[in-house]
Amino acid sequence: MASQPNQVSIKSIVRRATMKDTDKLNILTFCTHERYEQNLCRTGHNFYSIAQGKLWNEDYGEIPENYQEIKIIPWHIQFDLILSHTSCERLQFAKNLQAMYNIPIIRHTHVLPDIRFDVQQQVEGFNSITVDHDSFISDYNMKAWGKKQGTGTRLFYTTYAADEKGRVEFGGRRDL
Repeated sequence: MASQPNQVSIKSIVRRATMKDTDKLNILTFCTHERYEQNLCRTGHNFYSIAQGKLWNEDYGEIPENYQEIKIIPWHIQFDLILSHTSCERLQFAKNLQAMYNIPIIRHTHVLPDIRFDVQQQVEGFNSITVDHDSFISDYNMKAWGKKQGTGTRLFYTTYAADEKGRVEFGGRRDL
């Protein structure tokens, strides 16, 4: 992660050094899949979705209170990471932000290569773009994208249990 020293990147380093486990993360992201992002918001962290490409479609779900759509990145907020759900053109935009903020990019992959298109080409494109950390929802998902267990790769899974009010999320993760 290469960054030019500036006031924002110094603040980012200080924030990471002084954060408590109970502090909420400030996460820059891009709208990708509303229902999945609603579940991510249940973690309680603060999500700031950059209006780059797709915008939230409320036909697919309401915008959670801790999810904000932004057109301009607020300079008064110290961001902790950039979360990208895909390896599309927004990932290059994320890399530009990374250089300014000195924060890691996490590519969290919760979809499979689209079989309507050349799968091998998608996998090669995915793997040609490096990020700080890759995260997958299953072993199957990780292997479909041509990744193996190793440094910088995490498997994040979520299980659900139903109660009288609906679905309740229980999550977990393990290092690979």
